[in-house]
Amino acid sequence: MPTYHRADSDQSDSRKVKGKRKSKRGKQQSRFEFTTPALLTPGLFRRSVKPKTARRDSLTKQTWRAISGRQWHPSHYVAGLLLIVTLAIFVYTFQSYDYFVYAADIENTHYTTTAETYAKAGIDGQSIFFINPEQVRERVLELPHVRDAEVSVTFPANVSISVTEREPMVLYQVLGQSYWIDREGFIAPAADQRQGLVKLVDDNSAASRDGHTDPALLDAVRRITQNLPEVSTFRYQEPYGLFFFSPEGWQVNLGSAERMDQKLAMWEAMRRDILKQGASPQLVDLRFERPYWR
Repeated sequence: MPTYHRADSDQSDSRKVKGKRKSKRGKQQSRFEFTTPALLTPGLFRRSVKPKTARRDSLTKQTWRAISGRQWHPSHYVAGLLLIVTLAIFVYTFQSYDYFVYAADIENTHYTTTAETYAKAGIDGQSIFFINPEQVRERVLELPHVRDAEVSVTFPANVSISVTEREPMVLYQVLGQSYWIDREGFIAPAADQRQGLVKLVDDNSAASRDGHTDPALLDAVRRITQNLPEVSTFRYQEPYGLFFFSPEGWQVNLGSAERMDQKLAMWEAMRRDILKQGASPQLVDLRFERPYWR
């Protein structure tokens, strides 16, 4: 019969210890079998831990430590002094009242007052460094009588504005108001009681649009006044369009500005023919292809 022996406690403990050693050895082997980047490059993934009591120096202390710990050459002091002087000049230039505009030299204004031009320029109380001459010119051109303008800016605070105004050609009266029309057909409020201007009376404001009059219409007025200096008043009324009264008292209807050269040539021919016949018509109508008089 087989003999059975009961294991002693010492033997079982030794076996347990050996098993633990083997398991630890296996764990160590498995731990080294799988190598991580942190083990290969420990410095890259190491996180520095500062003591809780450590405090970061302020920027002022860091700057002062950098300045005090540096060896300075005399040229450094000169450069620093120049920097301080430059900053002082810069601050003075932008803050001094010597560089702010409170007046301007305005030339060639006859129909526009200097106060109106200066206010429209928008430069009062502005620093000379922030004034754009082109923008000032654009604002001045918005004045009704200004055709062109030149703006120059010089130090310390000098602004010069030279304007070219529109010369009136026709006194335009519409709905009880008086305006001036220049050679380009631009309409502006009448600035004074100008004498000697050709008058255009618009009975229903049909001769102008968007502040302009047809230049062809003005050219017809100019040509008629050259041939007939006695005619100084024209009228515009729908449906007749432009018409005037000849020195003989005839109403001459011209209509629109279309075919104006042809209409004027027909008028001169018909006038000679009517005077030759000795007739006294009341109306000469040139609006159609076949003009007539009666």
